[in-house]
Amino acid sequence: MLSFKLHIQPFLSRSKNVTNSDDLMCPFQTKAIEIKEEFDKVFGETYPDYLDKNRPNEKPRFKQYRADIYKNPFLTLLDDIEDALDYIREADDYAIIWAENEEAELLKSYMEPRGASTWEEFFFENVKDAYIQDPNAVLVVLPVVQPKSEVERYQPVKEIIPSANVLRFERDKFAVLESERKNLIQSGNHSIRDGRILYFMDHESFTVAEEVSVDGRRVWKVWGLREVLVDNQQTQQVFSPLRHQCGTLPARKVGKKLKKRDAYGNELYNTLFQRVYPHIKDAQARYNDIQVEIIHHIHAQEWRVALNKCSNKECKDGDIPQRDEEGRLLPNVKVQCPDCKGTGHDLNNSGLDVLIFSMAKKMGYTPEQGSVSLPQVPGGFIPRPIESLQELVKEYERLEKKVYAGMKMLFALQTPEVQSGVAKSKDREEMYRMLVKHSSHLCGLLQWQYEMGARWMLLKEADNGIPSVVMPIRFDLSNAEETRSMLNDAKKNGYATETVLLLEKKVLEDNTSKDSDYYKRYQLRTQLDPFLSLTNEAKMYAFAFLPRIAKLGSPEYKLLVREYMFSMYFDRNVNKALVKNENFLDLPIDQVAKVLWELTDELANSIPDTLMPDMVLNAPVDIKNNKQL
Repeated sequence: MLSFKLHIQPFLSRSKNVTNSDDLMCPFQTKAIEIKEEFDKVFGETYPDYLDKNRPNEKPRFKQYRADIYKNPFLTLLDDIEDALDYIREADDYAIIWAENEEAELLKSYMEPRGASTWEEFFFENVKDAYIQDPNAVLVVLPVVQPKSEVERYQPVKEIIPSANVLRFERDKFAVLESERKNLIQSGNHSIRDGRILYFMDHESFTVAEEVSVDGRRVWKVWGLREVLVDNQQTQQVFSPLRHQCGTLPARKVGKKLKKRDAYGNELYNTLFQRVYPHIKDAQARYNDIQVEIIHHIHAQEWRVALNKCSNKECKDGDIPQRDEEGRLLPNVKVQCPDCKGTGHDLNNSGLDVLIFSMAKKMGYTPEQGSVSLPQVPGGFIPRPIESLQELVKEYERLEKKVYAGMKMLFALQTPEVQSGVAKSKDREEMYRMLVKHSSHLCGLLQWQYEMGARWMLLKEADNGIPSVVMPIRFDLSNAEETRSMLNDAKKNGYATETVLLLEKKVLEDNTSKDSDYYKRYQLRTQLDPFLSLTNEAKMYAFAFLPRIAKLGSPEYKLLVREYMFSMYFDRNVNKALVKNENFLDLPIDQVAKVLWELTDELANSIPDTLMPDMVLNAPVDIKNNKQL
């Protein structure tokens, strides 16, 4: 049970920016913030400071130039991981199953309101991002508005508390969290939104402390804290924390890769990318080198032949004396010559200008004078070898492969032309196993979120209304081209019918989407066709042998005829049903089946009881080709 003096007052009387010298705060808070800041640097768009440490002797202006042209090549890796985790929700076997009772209906109406964000959407938009970027963030579920009466239900909300705001967190025991929401505080004639909101909780009670303004002063308003009169007519503060029925701490860290945990339940988690950070940083440095090398290779250092000194009479070695506004010389003050740009020689403005040389005279110790010999090319660019750029590209590609291999996503860098089927299968299998692990953690966290919300709202009846989150275990990591190749291979080699059907359905999904009529029609056939695995020719052969299976005119015979006609006329009946109702494919499966059987009966009921199928069947083999026998 929470104690005001022991658990709450120390945090309220403590300044927000004070150091953790009294060990009141979480011992891993500083490390958790560093993990988040390192992630922001590694996957940020600005030049990270850790690259400066790789080039300690580089001049500041060169470092600034590198920072100006810096591009992070691993932003796509972050997108790939986010897309992979988003696919959990899109998997065929992922589902949220609600019970059919009063409690579940009440909870569902609150967590899945029409036209508003659902709890599931919040999870895959906010909790998923925190899971990637800030694993020491905390998912908390609790009410933020105090009920007005004892009969009023709690209205829980879900919130992500970033690691910088996790003041204390002992797993399943005790937590102090600062919300990112702020209260309005009156300051003079205007209001500012910087009033702090703190959540205190343990496994059986909780309270909320809000910073508000009263008569121009900042004070703390604590749920459950009230003043009562004592015998001497003086007031005394009495604290009664609010109880909850969660059965555990209604807050949990979102991370999965545990780095450290102490005896008190304090935890520290690493990001998913922690093990590949060294490779990412080295690859970023090489990529930045490539950017600089390409620019230097295209715009190499220019050189010119200079035969004459600068024509400015005041220029001396590229400097001229500076004058004041009245034209008087300033003693010992020199500036760069505007004519020669500090070189001390006559130069043209651009390499595209005409180069004009006045031939200097060769001066010596004899009175004879002669012309200075001019080189064949009086200017140009210093050549840079392309080999250095090629080696940098090779080193970057090597490091890039290490990064993607460490994240089990090497197949994302490979194309079908350069990777064998065995290699693609192995790489995808590693990614598949990784997705199953992430799916297990995230779906478990989502299930916990629903459970906490139910226990706040439904109290003791929560078990009747908690939905079940079905964790997906089937992930398809192949693209449309590979799926078509797998389908052709399955048909060619006579794979099981179920395998062929799954691949056909996947091809339809890749080309038309699950919402198309083509996909829905195929899905409907797999659910209703009693002879799905038979081709039309095989159905006709089987239909011809019906008299050998059942007696003509018997109920069994009529039933078989009806089922074969249902299968053979399936597409015809679906088309007729769509003419009458364009939303026919969206109806419940039992209604769809009823309509199709009725359309089949329109044909089957008119067949005489003693009808014998009158058809000529071709031999199953070519008699002339005795090699088939």
